[in-house]
Amino acid sequence: MDDRDRLEQLKERHDFDRGAIGAAEDLGWIIACLCGVLAYDFWHSWLLSAVILGASYFVATFRYRKSEGTAEDAYYRAAGLGKYYTPTGTPEGAPPPAR
Repeated sequence: MDDRDRLEQLKERHDFDRGAIGAAEDLGWIIACLCGVLAYDFWHSWLLSAVILGASYFVATFRYRKSEGTAEDAYYRAAGLGKYYTPTGTPEGAPPPAR
């Protein structure tokens, strides 16, 4: 497999996971609100329902956030972007230049 093909696959995976996290966040808020309302109906406590709302949102989106972070890291590593960027002329093992 060519490096360009691999880079394109990683970019497509990253784009797909970014879209999935967007959909998961939208659906996660709906799930979280329903859980919060049901918790309030059962226990009649606004504090507990707020905690359940936050926890259910975190649980509903955790897998997608983790997958998107992994895909982004793999793409940035292969493309040499972000924290993996090395300026031209800098040896591979050398520390980054001071700012």
